[in-house]
Amino acid sequence: MSARRGSITDARPALRQRQRRLRRRRLLPVLVLLLVLGLAGAGTWLVGWSSVLALTRVEVTGTSVLTAEQVVAAADAPVGRPLARVDTDAVAARVAGLAPVREVEVSRGWPSTLRVEVTERTPVLATGSGRQLTLVDAEGVGYTTVAELPEGVVRATLAEEVPAEDRHELLVDLATVVRALPAPLLEQVERVGTASADTIELHLAEDRVVEWGSADDSALKAEVAVVLLEQEGEVYNVTVPSHPTVR
Repeated sequence: MSARRGSITDARPALRQRQRRLRRRRLLPVLVLLLVLGLAGAGTWLVGWSSVLALTRVEVTGTSVLTAEQVVAAADAPVGRPLARVDTDAVAARVAGLAPVREVEVSRGWPSTLRVEVTERTPVLATGSGRQLTLVDAEGVGYTTVAELPEGVVRATLAEEVPAEDRHELLVDLATVVRALPAPLLEQVERVGTASADTIELHLAEDRVVEWGSADDSALKAEVAVVLLEQEGEVYNVTVPSHPTVR
């Protein structure tokens, strides 16, 4: 009996050791989880709430008509706010409100920079006269004023009787025509004009006129006009490109 009691007594320390190891194994995942949560909380605070990763600089690219200072002012980015909490969509919307801006993309540049990439409008037409010319893009948007006509840009005129509400669409039509012109023909155009969507005309050097009609089929009309202009004449009609005339 005494030998049996001794064996039971000797087994107790080993049992307690196994129990302690088991408890440690059970506690380990909990400790790891607490550590992960602690690190995540610290990271969240560092990125989203501390001044360590705060916005200090706005970087602007892609401007030509606009200056970087104008874009920064329009962006009105909250300098000093944690970069992660800057509303990039709101910044982009404010910059997009600038007339020369066609597209804008705003992104974060860690640790403290906001990048604003601007794509400006491309001029196709110019309205106005003298040294007060308004550049107009393919969407019919007038966005800046210049003193001289840029290369490749065509003067555009709308008849006085054109209603104000129709002017934008007619500028879009004129831009569509100009963009369809091959370089040899574009170089001859002094201005384009219209009084309605179906009466577009190209005014060339030496008082020649190309009666274009509507902006429909402009690519085909341009091909026909290039060939037609090899003939002597003053008025070249490509309104119906399958039946052009010269007079």
